[in-house]
Amino acid sequence: MPASTQHHLDSDSTDALLTATGLGDLDAFAAFYDRTAATVFGMLDTGTQATERVYLSVWRAAPEFRPSRRSAYATLMMAIRRELADQFLRHGQLEA
Repeated sequence: MPASTQHHLDSDSTDALLTATGLGDLDAFAAFYDRTAATVFGMLDTGTQATERVYLSVWRAAPEFRPSRRSAYATLMMAIRRELADQFLRHGQLEA
């Protein structure tokens, strides 16, 4: 991923969106999705169900999110990594 894209995703405003999501702000979650969806779709390349599982994981993690511990980008990457690992465990290969 180009450094400029990662910087955009790892910005304070992305952290603020995930923080607000943790407080139940649906508009913030929608903005977080809009800002990160291209990255998620590009990394998963598996369709909407996998993407839904990633964003559900992020939504569930949002109340515990603390930017001082981990960035929103890192939280998203962990959710993607878990999804890819789960796919491999379920099917012995990544979904195509």
